[in-house]
Amino acid sequence: ENGLTTITPHADNSGASIYYTTDGSTPTVSPTNKYTEPFSLSVDATIIKAIAAFTADGSDASDEAEQTLTQLAPPTFTKNGATLTINKPTKDTDGTDLEGPTAVEVRYNKSDTDPTSSSDPYTSSIAMEEDFNSKIVKARAYKSGYLKSEVASIDIEQCAKPAIINNYDGTVTLSCSTNGATIRYTTSNTTSAPNDPKLTNSTVVGADGSVTLPAGTRSLKARAFKAGLCQSDILTYNLPQFPSPIISNNAGHITITCESGGQIYYSTSESGNLETEYPAEGFDLGTATIVRAYAKH
Repeated sequence: ENGLTTITPHADNSGASIYYTTDGSTPTVSPTNKYTEPFSLSVDATIIKAIAAFTADGSDASDEAEQTLTQLAPPTFTKNGATLTINKPTKDTDGTDLEGPTAVEVRYNKSDTDPTSSSDPYTSSIAMEEDFNSKIVKARAYKSGYLKSEVASIDIEQCAKPAIINNYDGTVTLSCSTNGATIRYTTSNTTSAPNDPKLTNSTVVGADGSVTLPAGTRSLKARAFKAGLCQSDILTYNLPQFPSPIISNNAGHITITCESGGQIYYSTSESGNLETEYPAEGFDLGTATIVRAYAKH
């Protein structure tokens, strides 16, 4: 009554103390389990069990009495574009209107983990912006005096992972089969993968999908985003690397060879960028004492 639970002893047990639990466990004669006044049920309560006893050691304890709580109907979901709404139940699983002054609480997780009473409380619609990164949302309803609902869930469509074409001219082309998705990418000049693309640390791919790679790029990551969908899985692409060029010194005349179709760049200094294109006829070393070279498409 008024959201409080009352336990009344049987007439034969008048004057006995009552001991109870609300989690389905067997009550024992203990001060922590003693019933003293009407109480509010925890939202995690499952079954109320009670015994009566006159003696302090419980040697004359009665048989258990129990009451199973009526279960709440599960929440439902409404998705409208990039907005996800979780609807609180108004009935129990028997279709009866809910009673009692306490409100229904909904707890949810943006993951495949079942929600508990300590999960995030649902207070307003969930905005599924471009960086939304959950393929499933789960929710459960709680109300004092009722058994928590079963878990409800909704699967979220995911953007397709980007595809890549290496044009072998210092550019790549990125595409995504999800209509209207935005592709973002990051690059690295090492074989270690670059940072995962996010909205705040990456570059947007233009409408034609063409990306001019910074000099020395060795790897690229790309991801597709679209409001209302889960962001895509990450595409990781390591650019193929030419074998090192072969440098020959013929009495001071330098020739450099590499795979067919590759462009060679060289330098005769010990440091600095290799920016000079190698001439097909080779070159004379002169007073230089070192030659460095690399090849690329």
